[in-house]
Amino acid sequence: MRSTSMKYLADNTAVEERQNAELQKKADMEELEQLEKTIFTGIETFLSVGVCLAEISKRKLYKLRGFSSFGEYCESQFNISRSHGYRQIAHAVTCQNIG
Repeated sequence: MRSTSMKYLADNTAVEERQNAELQKKADMEELEQLEKTIFTGIETFLSVGVCLAEISKRKLYKLRGFSSFGEYCESQFNISRSHGYRQIAHAVTCQNIG
């Protein structure tokens, strides 16, 4: 009787472990999908920022805020350097050319 009880417990434990593993896999998949969604949204936003900065720079719209240069505008308005602003623009242009 004792060996039958031990086998039952072992079988039950194995079933529970498989169920837990399946639940964990499902939870991990849901988390992965959420992380990927965040990444896709971030990429879209990242590209939009570059496109907006390009338009502001090209049309010198920063002058409407009283700034004499694009770099001054970037530093004051967004706390980013002129070179970072231009890198954002370059990334957006590259992605537009690829896509």
